[in-house]
Amino acid sequence: MLQAERPVAEAKDLLARNRAALSGVEIDFIELSAAAARAELERRAEEARQRAEQEAAHARALQTSLEETQSAKTEADSAAKRASTARGEAEKLIQFMTFDLNFKLQKIGKLELLKDVNIRVEEYYKVFGGENEEIDSLRRRAASLHNRGDILRGQGDLAGATKQEKTEGAEPIDGIWLRWV
Repeated sequence: MLQAERPVAEAKDLLARNRAALSGVEIDFIELSAAAARAELERRAEEARQRAEQEAAHARALQTSLEETQSAKTEADSAAKRASTARGEAEKLIQFMTFDLNFKLQKIGKLELLKDVNIRVEEYYKVFGGENEEIDSLRRRAASLHNRGDILRGQGDLAGATKQEKTEGAEPIDGIWLRWV
């Protein structure tokens, strides 16, 4: 009467309706099958709960990672903005030292001080100059090299001034000769 492949729910229904007509073996089989089915459902439910907990933990870890990444990006953006501002202010200072201060120091004959200022400007461009340099920065760099020649000329070193103009200061940048800017 009871077939082993029938679903447990049908067997339990059969047991409820026809308990008196079933043998003890059949009753035990249905009850044990129902218990085994409940145990299997509980096991699967526990596995599903554990997977859900793991996925929730992964989701929290990803959220934390995302928040940390966003925070790091915000900090990096802020640092980049500060660096850009600092670079702009440094370029303003270079502008002042290369042109205004240079003119004033030349006027009063302070070539040694002018030489020190110019060396600092050239060191700045060795560190921060390079490819993708803006045209104003290139102009200040060229002026600094030209100033070196003027300093040498002012010190009476005509050979050094000529050499300066023929070597370091006499190279075109993007095909443009920036000497005497």
